[in-house]
Amino acid sequence: MASTRNINTPGDYDLEQTAINRQFDSLTYMYAANGRPHLNYLAGNGLLMGSMPSRQLADNYCDIDSYLKGIGSTNLVKPLAPVIPQLLSLKSLNIIETPVLQVPKPLVVEPNQRPLWS
Repeated sequence: MASTRNINTPGDYDLEQTAINRQFDSLTYMYAANGRPHLNYLAGNGLLMGSMPSRQLADNYCDIDSYLKGIGSTNLVKPLAPVIPQLLSLKSLNIIETPVLQVPKPLVVEPNQRPLWS
């Protein structure tokens, strides 16, 4: 007996597969709201530092984290090699321009002057 429902037509199958693929692409989009940002900056003048994932601070962030937590430090079969951090250099983002600081000359009190009496 042949199926007469729309679910078994080639066009409906393609439509369902397209919907599944679009949902997958939407969930796995790298630059989504909960994903990775396009640009990373450190907080500068006028900003508070928010959360930043560790993968944006160093290339070998997992090795650094394991070393700091002491994971594998008691492995006597294969001792861990020393971890050399590969830090990424980030620029700071300033939204307020800082004025040039003008420092006055040092105060010189001459010893032959009388204090001001009123």
